[in-house]
Amino acid sequence: MSELFTALISVINDHGCGEEGWMSARWEVYDTFSSCIEGLNYRNNRWYDTASDWLRGRMELPGEHAVTTRQDNRSDFGRWYNSILPEN
Repeated sequence: MSELFTALISVINDHGCGEEGWMSARWEVYDTFSSCIEGLNYRNNRWYDTASDWLRGRMELPGEHAVTTRQDNRSDFGRWYNSILPEN
């Protein structure tokens, strides 16, 4: 996961958070996560999108052992990535 956060931080540093940078890159990560792990699904009469955290800006980070699909809270790179994102 550190490699992904490092790559996203580089995109933001080189191209910013606008359409030329993070706003486009986040969709690439979302699409890859959706197709390789899990994305939009329907169960128990409700829609879920487990990849949607990758489209969000800065998040209030839960404790280290909490589960989010982004897992920003599990490494220094993840926390750094979260800290440089625009607010939702």
